[in-house]
Amino acid sequence: MEGHRGTLTSQAWLKRANRLLETKLHNLEAIAVLRGKKLDMEALWIPLLTLQFHDIFCGTAIHAVFEEARKTCVALEAQIDALWDDLLPKETTEKATSVINLSPYAGLQVISLPQDTVHHPLVQDSGGSRIALCRLQPYAVADFVPLEAVDTLRLSCSELYVLENSLIRATLDAKARLISLWDKTAEREILSAAGNIWQTFEDRPLVWDAWDVDPFFEDRQDDMLSPCEVEIVEQGPLRIGLRFTRLFGNSRIEQTLRLSTGSRRLDFDCAVDWQERHRLVKVAFPLALHSPSARYHIQWGSLDRSSHENTSWDQARFEATAQHWVDMSEGDYGCAQDMASIIRLRSSPGCRQFRFGTVTSRRSFLRP
Repeated sequence: MEGHRGTLTSQAWLKRANRLLETKLHNLEAIAVLRGKKLDMEALWIPLLTLQFHDIFCGTAIHAVFEEARKTCVALEAQIDALWDDLLPKETTEKATSVINLSPYAGLQVISLPQDTVHHPLVQDSGGSRIALCRLQPYAVADFVPLEAVDTLRLSCSELYVLENSLIRATLDAKARLISLWDKTAEREILSAAGNIWQTFEDRPLVWDAWDVDPFFEDRQDDMLSPCEVEIVEQGPLRIGLRFTRLFGNSRIEQTLRLSTGSRRLDFDCAVDWQERHRLVKVAFPLALHSPSARYHIQWGSLDRSSHENTSWDQARFEATAQHWVDMSEGDYGCAQDMASIIRLRSSPGCRQFRFGTVTSRRSFLRP
C-alpha cells in the first residue's frame, strides 16, 4: 500500500504513550516473574491492544476517539504503577540499595538514581540528577554497587565542541552539526557527511492532508543551520553533556548530547516546542557504511529493508517504520540508532520530547 504514510507521525502523543505503556507492561511482567508472582497480564494488555486498532493508533479517527484513548492511557498507567509498587523489593523502596535490570543486556551502564538514594562516595550529582556507574546483569535484581569511571571523559568548548571517551569522539560545530563521529577502537569515521542535521519539509500532500506524505516532499527541503546557544549541562567523571538551543520560525528546539564513561553510545535528548504548520521535521545522519539494506526493529523481531532505490518497489518505500532501533551493518562493522520515542515530527503544533542514541559496534548485526 503506497498511501497514508503520514499516519506514521499523526497523534505523536499516542505513539509515545503506547511505547511507554508497552515498556511498563514488559517490566511489570518481568519483575513479577523475578518475585515469583503471577499477574493477569492479559487483562492489562487488552486495553492497550485495543488502542492499537487501525483507526486509533495510526491517527485517522475523530477527535472524540483520541479523548477516550487519553483517558484509557492514564487509567492503565495508574493501574500498572500500583502493581509495580506492590512488587518492588522493600529494600529498594526504602533505601534504593538494589538495582533492577529488566532488559536482556548485561554490561556497564550509568544509571539515574532517586534523589533520596543512600549516600555513597561514587554516586555523582550531575546535571540536576544523581547518577552512578553499575555493572548490570540481564533480568536481575542485584545489590547496588557503584563503580569508579573506567576511562577519562573530555569535554572541549572552543570553535568546535568535542565529547570524548576512550571509545568514541564526537565533534560538533556551533550549529549543532555533528561533523565527525570517530570510532577510536576501529579507527574509522562513522559519518559520510555532517550528521544531526535538522531538516524541514513543506507538508502539503495532494490529498489526505493528515494522512499522506507524497514522494516529492523532499523537493521542498530546508536545513536548520542557524547558530545555537550552547551550554554545558554535565561535566563529571561519569558523564558529560552539552545542550544546543535554536529557534526556527515560532518554534524552539533544545537538544542535549550526553556521553558516558566506557560507552559507545552517544545520546540525544530533544525537547521541541513546535509551532509551525504544514511542515515535516527530520534529523539526518548519513553513515559511512556500504550495505544494500538496513535492519528495522518490529514488535517481535526485525526486518531487512533496502537502503537503495534501484527498483520501483524500493522507490515507493521512501518512508520506513521502526519501533526500537535501526541497524546498518557491513560484514564486520555496524552502527545503530535506537529510539526511546517517535523521532519524526509532523505539522501539528505542540511540545514534543524524545530521545535517540547512536551506537557503534565492531560486529555486524548477524555476527555476534
